[in-house]
Amino acid sequence: MKEKILEEIKQDLADNYRNDEEVLKVLLEDVINDALFSSNRRFISDKDEQLKVLKSNIKKAVKSIYLRRGTEDVKSSSQSGESNNYASAIEEMTSDIIKQNKRILIWKL
Repeated sequence: MKEKILEEIKQDLADNYRNDEEVLKVLLEDVINDALFSSNRRFISDKDEQLKVLKSNIKKAVKSIYLRRGTEDVKSSSQSGESNNYASAIEEMTSDIIKQNKRILIWKL
């Protein structure tokens, strides 16, 4: 499943992909770990099924991080009269996972 997600990200990036697959693999692995953690799905044995549920969130975060490399510390920018505010891709992914009811609740008795 990871390879399929990786290929889809490369296709989505199109001309913005710089043929640096190792960088993309590391980003993907980090984002997958964060997504599984924030959705409480890291302990479920069928990881492929969990990745299918979280795939859109993972892809969006990886692409955002990949395209913003080199400007990780920038919170906002203004250029030619245009202003942009940047949200953390991981914070946004976590928020989206919760809003979309993809988080599994764990009850302790």
